[in-house]
Amino acid sequence: MDWFEQLTGIDPDASSGTFEAMLATLVGVAIIVTAAYIMSRRRTKTAH
Repeated sequence: MDWFEQLTGIDPDASSGTFEAMLATLVGVAIIVTAAYIMSRRRTKTAH
């Protein structure tokens, strides 16, 4: 998870990478949810 530490500037969590993995997962989920929301809004607009 060195790439995530460099990206965020946070120190490793006891070298296990658990915290970084959790943050990376949350960021990924947020991106997916945002994309799904935008796509559903576009489908709703074109249906009318």
